[in-house]
Amino acid sequence: NTLDVYAGDGTIAGYSQILSSATSSSSISFLVSDGQTYLVAFGGSPGASLVWRVGGSGSLHGATLATASAGVVAFTDLAIDLVSSYDLSFAPETLYPQYPNSQEYILSQAYDLNFIVSLGIPDGLAQVSEVAVGTSPIVRVVDAGGNSLTDAVSVTGVLDRPANYNIIQDVTQISSTGARDAEYFKIDGKHYVAIANNFDGTTFNVDSIVFEFSGGAFSSYQSLETRGAYDFKAFSIAAQAVTASGPQSKNLTHYLAVANHYHNTDGYLTDSVIYRWDATLATFEVFQPISTLGATSWEAFEVNGVTYLAVSNFFDGTFHACNSAVYRYSKANDKFELHQEIATVAAHDVTYVQHGGRHYLAFAQYRDEDEISLSLTSPLYRLNERSMQFIKVLEFDSSAAMHVEAFYIGSSSFLAVANYANATTGALAVNSAIYQLDCDGDTDVLNSTQAISTNGASHWRYFSRGGNHFLAVCHWVPDDLDANYVVVYLYDSGSFNFYTNTTSLGAFTVEFMFADNGYYLINTVPGDPVSEIKRFVDAGGAVQSAVSVSTVGGEANFAAFNTEINGYSYDGSILQSVGLDFESDGLQGTDMGPYGV
Repeated sequence: NTLDVYAGDGTIAGYSQILSSATSSSSISFLVSDGQTYLVAFGGSPGASLVWRVGGSGSLHGATLATASAGVVAFTDLAIDLVSSYDLSFAPETLYPQYPNSQEYILSQAYDLNFIVSLGIPDGLAQVSEVAVGTSPIVRVVDAGGNSLTDAVSVTGVLDRPANYNIIQDVTQISSTGARDAEYFKIDGKHYVAIANNFDGTTFNVDSIVFEFSGGAFSSYQSLETRGAYDFKAFSIAAQAVTASGPQSKNLTHYLAVANHYHNTDGYLTDSVIYRWDATLATFEVFQPISTLGATSWEAFEVNGVTYLAVSNFFDGTFHACNSAVYRYSKANDKFELHQEIATVAAHDVTYVQHGGRHYLAFAQYRDEDEISLSLTSPLYRLNERSMQFIKVLEFDSSAAMHVEAFYIGSSSFLAVANYANATTGALAVNSAIYQLDCDGDTDVLNSTQAISTNGASHWRYFSRGGNHFLAVCHWVPDDLDANYVVVYLYDSGSFNFYTNTTSLGAFTVEFMFADNGYYLINTVPGDPVSEIKRFVDAGGAVQSAVSVSTVGGEANFAAFNTEINGYSYDGSILQSVGLDFESDGLQGTDMGPYGV
């Protein structure tokens, strides 16, 4: 007796098993359990059943020897056939240093390169059906590699139409103290917002607050010790707990970094702090202090599976010309280690952007090198993947820049620069700019694609609704309350056009949150004891339609939206389009749309 397994094209898949004469197989079946696939031959009387695991023993397959091209070695077909956590190392077969620049030819590789084969672990949602009028929207549960799963989960879909839901409604206010930043994040399906409290009118040594959002309301969840807090950054690192014994969760470790700008005693020479989430206590605990100089922002990013943190340092108490820094997470030492110092002047913000496989850091430079004038330029750095150091490649036009926002539309990479004031006259009325990043061979170019009139622009925030692209900007004018606005732009036909706006008590930053079936804006107000919570509604004050569907075989069919999708009269414009957003507790969401464009 033999048992052969065939591939989908009818050819034998390479599996062949001789069954003992005592084991007559009456039926066979595939079984998926704990991320592993098994083949079961159910024995007929008097034989016993046999079970095989389909897969290997975690061996590395593919071409493990590659030749460098332009100084970079690419391994394009490596594969591992077993769910587990792995470390991957590289070594040169031959390496010939060349005098006098022998160091130039030292092999550079990613530090602590670690990755996880996570087949079978629910990670997110992906669309199944085509984005077309007349088809039912269908989404499916997938693992981190995009493989379809059959897990039973509840998925909520929200239907949005820009032309309808263009009113920004005041919802509530939450207590804050000279707040400078709001950071929205999710842990285990729960929604949180961290508010960076900077100054209470008497002291900078004020705690910041993490709020939980549930049932349409905010409640204070945890108080964090901060000193003149200026910015929060939430990020996560994949843990090594995923093993072949049967992964049951995504196993992420969550972090929250705060940029402490000023301390009552130490001044600008104060530590910023990285907090780490304790899953047992369900709270953030101090993980690591980092020495900073009037820190203004953190940025987290990943290169070759390694997590980095960049911090923008603004002022050391004497000079604005002070180094910003990049830190690298060491798995072996379980801490962030200094990777590189970067020469900056009055760096008010730092953001990471990638394009064409290259990695960049853009800084918003507020003051000029003379320490007095407002700056007319800001720097862009690119990562040299041989030395793993960021090298300045260009300076782009800016004007007392306070913030840089990176975002992506299709395969294009953009930077929105918030210019606070005219660097020559000091007037707050000045154009802010949108740049598109381009790579021409070894040359990096930032092409100015649009100038947008702003008045004291302090912060941009990119967000999407139903596949449509939006930018919100804060007009921060402390001396004129009536001039404070948050203005929202909608991307259509290659540019951002005015969409809607809302008055503000003096918003310094704006954050976007999609939670509990609603689209929210969170405005931090340095000059007021509250931060503002607003949401998008229609002219009647109603929020977007929402439907919850349980998956069947891993798929959720939202046929309930068909009437609304098919009932609209489309004119081909973004405003008249319809888009969908989907979320499920603990999973990465997805969108579908826009329909009718």
